[in-house]
Amino acid sequence: MKQEVYSLTYLKGICAMLVVLIHTHMIGKVALIPFYRCAVPLFFMISGYFLMGG
Repeated sequence: MKQEVYSLTYLKGICAMLVVLIHTHMIGKVALIPFYRCAVPLFFMISGYFLMGG
C-alpha cells in the first residue's frame, strides 16, 4: 500500500468541494469555470493513484 500523501489528500478534498459547486447556483460562479471543469478528472486521477497501490 502506498504511503498517504497529505497534499494530494487536501487537493482531493478541494476537488470534491468544486464538484459540489458544479451543482449549485452561486453568484460569480462563472469566474471559477476553469477550476471546477477540471475538478472531476483530477479527483478520479488522485483516487486511481491511491487505488492502484500494491
